Order: sequence, then structure tokens, then C-alpha cells
Amino acid sequence: MYREPALMLLAAVLASLLTWYVLAGRHDAAIANLTLQHQKRATRVAELHVLALQKANAKFDLMQKEKDHALERASIRAATNANALAAARVELDGLRHDLSDARARIASAPVAALREYANTVSDLYGECEAELTETAAAATGHASDVQMILDAFPKEGN
Repeated sequence: MYREPALMLLAAVLASLLTWYVLAGRHDAAIANLTLQHQKRATRVAELHVLALQKANAKFDLMQKEKDHALERASIRAATNANALAAARVELDGLRHDLSDARARIASAPVAALREYANTVSDLYGECEAELTETAAAATGHASDVQMILDAFPKEGN
């Protein structure tokens, strides 16, 4: 008589425990699945960050090489310009010497020779003026090109 209700109670408790155990297993599996999905997503995000860093480093290396080459070319240009300046100074010193000699010759030169000398100097002055005009135009164009490059170059933060 007492046995049947006790067995029913025991069966109900066992059924409840079994249900509890099965549901706990399902919930643990669902949590494990969510954790795995989260880890996969976190891994993918980390992989994307690594790829972005690799691209940024590659671009940085390329820009660094371009900068280094630009500096090298600028150094070569500076050396070439220094050599040209030294040659121009030697030429100018020679012209000064020639002018000094010309002054001495002018003092004792006949009038016809002075006229020819004046015509030659006038022609030479005209050539110098044309050369100066061309140089000024080239310098203006160069300055315009430099400003265009500066304006077109990406600014930090853009």
C-alpha cells in the first residue's frame, strides 16, 4: 500500500532528474555552439586585422622606398647643381678677366674697333636677355608644377 505511492514518487523524482539532466546537456551544447561561433568570428576578425596590417605595412614600405629614391635623386641633383655652379663661377671669373683685359684694350683702341666692340657687346647682351627670359619662364613653370604636386599630394587626415 505505501509502496505504490513511494514508487510513483521515486519514478517522478527520477523522471525529473533525467529531464533536468537532458535539458542541462542541451543547454550546455547550445552554449558550447555559441562559444564556438563567437571564437570563429573573433578569429576571422583577427585574420582581417592581420591582413589590413600587412597591406598597411606593404604600402608603408612602398612609400618609404619612393621617399628614399626621391631623396637619392634630390641628392644627385644637388651634386649636379653644385658642379654646374662651380663651372659657372670658373666661367664668370674668366669673363671678369676678359673684361679687365678689354678695358685696357679699349683705352688705346681705334674708333672703328670700338664700334665693332659695342655692336658685339650689344648682340651678346641681347642673347643674354633672351636666355634670361627663357630661364625665368622655365623657373615659373617649374614653380607652378611644384605647387600643383603639393596641392595634389594627399594630406594627413584626408
